[in-house]
Amino acid sequence: MLFFTEKGKCFWLKVYDIPEGTKTSKGRAIQNLLNIEPDDSVRAYIKVTTLNEQEYIENNFIVLCTKNGIIKKTSLEAYSRPRQKGINAINIRENDQLLGVRLTNGSHEVMIAANSGKAVRFNESTVRPMGRNAGGVKGINLAEGDYVIGMISVESPENDVMVVS
Repeated sequence: MLFFTEKGKCFWLKVYDIPEGTKTSKGRAIQNLLNIEPDDSVRAYIKVTTLNEQEYIENNFIVLCTKNGIIKKTSLEAYSRPRQKGINAINIRENDQLLGVRLTNGSHEVMIAANSGKAVRFNESTVRPMGRNAGGVKGINLAEGDYVIGMISVESPENDVMVVS
């Protein structure tokens, strides 16, 4: 599993390394399993099948979105070599934070919604793949004081999405 924090770092953890709890146990905080800074928190996680199969990691992408409407697409291959202290997934600008992360195959439709009720839907192929340390590009134009509240990806352009605001 890949875990993404709001400061833009990515941590890697194998599912079988997560301790199994009992029916009556309260569980453990994710900060106890990952080496996350005290003022950071996990915002998203992605379940990946394998990071060893070359065809799989070359044909899948990670799409990230921030609160200020910045979107970034990176090849899954960039995340295939994990480090204990995590790796930078996106360069987060000042007064911004990572909001959502999705695993895609390069042809998904991406939809970003703002708190004012505005939403944009576009094909993922319009965003070029970037390196891990890149900052991303503008995904949605926001008014003063507006911010992104969510991002989804839809596999087929024919699929309908109902937006209630």
